[in-house]
Amino acid sequence: MTPLRHKRLANAIKALVKEHHKWRQGCINILAAENVSSPSVREIVASDLMHRYSEYEAHDIGRRWDEGGRYVIEIERIVEDAAKKLFNAKHVELRPVSGHVAIASVIMSMVGAGGRSLEVKGANGGHEWYYIAKSLKPVSYTPDWLPFDTAEWNIDVDGAKRKIRDAKPSLIILGASFYLFPHPTREIREAADDVGSAIVYDGAHVLGLIAGKQWPNPLDSGADILTGSTHKSFPGPQKGIVLSNDGEMLQQVKMSLYPGMLTNHHLMNVAALGYAMLEFLDFGEAYSRQVVRNAKELAGSLHEHGLDVIGERNGYTRSHQVLLRTHPSMQGAEAARLLDNANIVCNKMELENADGLRIGTSEATRVGMKESEMKEVARFIAEVVVSKKDPPLIARKVRAFMKDYARVEYSYERGKNPYEFLHFAGRR
Repeated sequence: MTPLRHKRLANAIKALVKEHHKWRQGCINILAAENVSSPSVREIVASDLMHRYSEYEAHDIGRRWDEGGRYVIEIERIVEDAAKKLFNAKHVELRPVSGHVAIASVIMSMVGAGGRSLEVKGANGGHEWYYIAKSLKPVSYTPDWLPFDTAEWNIDVDGAKRKIRDAKPSLIILGASFYLFPHPTREIREAADDVGSAIVYDGAHVLGLIAGKQWPNPLDSGADILTGSTHKSFPGPQKGIVLSNDGEMLQQVKMSLYPGMLTNHHLMNVAALGYAMLEFLDFGEAYSRQVVRNAKELAGSLHEHGLDVIGERNGYTRSHQVLLRTHPSMQGAEAARLLDNANIVCNKMELENADGLRIGTSEATRVGMKESEMKEVARFIAEVVVSKKDPPLIARKVRAFMKDYARVEYSYERGKNPYEFLHFAGRR
């Protein structure tokens, strides 16, 4: 019998995962790229579907290369219908395994050799997709940046129109990694039509706000394609999605996506996403409305504590995000590290001509926090970043505060603990 030489380390991994669960339950998670799903979503992710493989033949859900999909086909059709309803879209592609893969497949299909793209520069919140795309295959298109008004923290509409008409890009990428206000999709569409440019909206961060009707739906405002991540402001499993009202354009994306970028598309996450979408159809509007209210309250409270919050002249934010410029005496990386030591999880940002923090209210809202709690969160942040109190001291306060928020709201399973480690078949 083979000696179990590595079982100790295997058990160590499981123990560390359990410790992670325990620790995160005592943290205020204001990382803008994260959320928590309902317990049933997590159960579906851990189901037998995680063992199974699936490929479409000719991009048709009902035609598979692999047998064994009698239930999977029905699941995927339910999920497709839910996505179309949620985003008011005629066509959907569920196979991207992340938002990153979703928009990369769009870029690969829509910007050919010698083409040009226009997008938001990284220091202004953009993802800078060219630098990502060129690592996927030889890339010969030329990227450029959309003019940006840092005072308004948004795209400079007049400057963008002029640049579009001059550059004649194949593709214009709107949306961003960190942004506060809706990008001017309708206005950009006018200039794009003049030169025949396509528009893709990178909705990775605001997908939940779009679904919850608290953010303009780019497909209704002139975008050809909407891509997104399903685990940020949308409280689902980690996955990506592509939506469009143009069937021919989406077919091009499908051809780029499969088989070049993926074959199997992680069935457990497709099914879990469907559950989260159906739940969101019932609870998502109320949830998203509270997410935005919380972001506004948090931003205003942080400002009252003396922090440099971006966007004051426009009400700080219309999204789930709050952006701070940090003082030269404490750069964003140091501030994020100290907050982490205080059990407050966010992340640093490199802004144009400044350093800062990006904060999000999606998960805090999901576990039941409202405006009054945002005032408390702002106070905790200020104690670390402004008053420079000892982070472990604040961590003790945070753990006590979080005892009231180990529950999921806006859910069919309201009140259940989303941080609890799942045990199967009675085993512990």
